[in-house]
Amino acid sequence: MSKLYLLLQVDQVPKSSFFVFSSLWGIIVIVSFILIIALIILLYVFIKYVSNLENKLENQSKQIEELKIEVRQLNHSKNINVRADNSSNSKKEPQQQKEKKINEEPPTKPIELEVIKQTAIPNENKDPSSLYFSSPYKENVFLISDGKELPSPKTLYEINDNSLKLYSNIDHDTMKIALNSIDIVIKWACNILNSKETHHSTIIMKEAGKVYKDGEDFKIKNKIKIEFQ
Repeated sequence: MSKLYLLLQVDQVPKSSFFVFSSLWGIIVIVSFILIIALIILLYVFIKYVSNLENKLENQSKQIEELKIEVRQLNHSKNINVRADNSSNSKKEPQQQKEKKINEEPPTKPIELEVIKQTAIPNENKDPSSLYFSSPYKENVFLISDGKELPSPKTLYEINDNSLKLYSNIDHDTMKIALNSIDIVIKWACNILNSKETHHSTIIMKEAGKVYKDGEDFKIKNKIKIEFQ
């Protein structure tokens, strides 16, 4: 009887050990499966976040390029109109001079008219004191070739000598574009003194910035200090 009991005990030990081993192995497999699923979900969320961020930056870059194209087209049309006006004026001047020569007896009058023309030339060709820009070319840099002598509805920045400022009369649509493209249009030329965690409708300049000329560029020495309101 005792021998039979011992045999039963010996038979039961391996079975219980196998059951415990199988249970542990099953738990490990389940936990590993859960971890793999969690990693896949995290990887998917991260990839989607990076994709959304890239799309946002691409859209902002497209908006800036469209803004620059609109500004260039507007200034190009203005230049064409100015040239047409100058051409019509230049055609009228010879006829006016002939009429004056006929009506005026003193021979010195045409000489006086010629002197007036010579003194007007330097005023037409002098360098502009201010240049207007729709956005920086890149962080801390404005291209001089992008600057315009006259402001337009897309103007956001003004450079006068070595002073960098926000344009004093920013168009409503231009302000809206700037607020939607802070990381590029604003942060490249401005230091923000307060956060934009809530909705704001305008930008206030607290202190003008400084620039210096470097070849074909204006490089920013001190950024403009601004606040959102």
